[in-house]
Amino acid sequence: MGDRFLFVRTDADGAELKMRVERELLASRPDVELRGASCRTDDEVIEAARDADVLLTNESFITRGVLSSLPKLRAVVRYGIGYDRVDLEAATELGILIVNVPDFCQTEIANHVMTFILAWNKRLIALNAGVRAGDWVGIRRTINSRMGPTAGQLLGIFGFGNTGRMVAKKALALGMEVAAFSEHLTQADLGMGVRRMERDEMLRSCDFLSVNCALNAETYRALGAREFAMMKDSAVVINTARGAVLDEEALIGALRSGKIAGACLDVLEKEPPEPDNPLLAMENVLLTPHVAFYSSASVKKLAESVVREALLCITPGQRPVNVVNKQVLERPNRLT
Repeated sequence: MGDRFLFVRTDADGAELKMRVERELLASRPDVELRGASCRTDDEVIEAARDADVLLTNESFITRGVLSSLPKLRAVVRYGIGYDRVDLEAATELGILIVNVPDFCQTEIANHVMTFILAWNKRLIALNAGVRAGDWVGIRRTINSRMGPTAGQLLGIFGFGNTGRMVAKKALALGMEVAAFSEHLTQADLGMGVRRMERDEMLRSCDFLSVNCALNAETYRALGAREFAMMKDSAVVINTARGAVLDEEALIGALRSGKIAGACLDVLEKEPPEPDNPLLAMENVLLTPHVAFYSSASVKKLAESVVREALLCITPGQRPVNVVNKQVLERPNRLT
């Protein structure tokens, strides 16, 4: 009998552990066993994945302690783009690959950003509530000059990677102006109409600021009191990336003082938020529960990508496509 391999998914949400798509894809691989385990602590992850060759994860925190306790582990494959829940330094030291899916949900997130902008400019939430409350005439009287035109407004993009680029394309299609300060701007980006600005100039000028960067040591609370203070009083901050890119306390202060007009947030620093989080009670805040990534098509494609990468981790002479800590490949590692 040939080698057998174990893939383990550890996540808190039991519904995610059914893995229908993954099981269908692995049905022709009798050499691979797929298990799911609901885990909320390091010890639970270690117990579930003790013999795993590949760990599949979305919500679980994969700490140094976890990685050090899994002697067979070749790779951690993330369901998504971000890898801030995995101890990258520890994985690299131990020769364990960290793999993500960088092209996941770009269209869905860009659509969510544009939905936020249109909902804000058209005041859809308030208008819908007024009509449903029987105040058709009264709510129509609230139409005012703060309802922006969208076309011609400036969208600043904080984090101009693949997702930021997709946001730019959608915004340009609606007639918005788009600016970014990233070194990743290409001639093609400039050619399609994205303007290069210095960081502070973009913050001072934008009508909407879309946060689309990864969360890491450099971007942790990168937008705080200083940045909000330089923005226009009419500006709106949109975050579909990670909650901790914003200094939440500073954001709340800027919203309360009227230093910025509003915020549209799909992510928060603590999820779910505490019931007394001031953002929940603010009328100038639109909130969605970390769902910008979702469509039925996007999550199916994600599952397919995760399985494909996991299989490459156990295929002799092969390596996964999207390795985050590429330096591991340059020396002896768990694949070899």
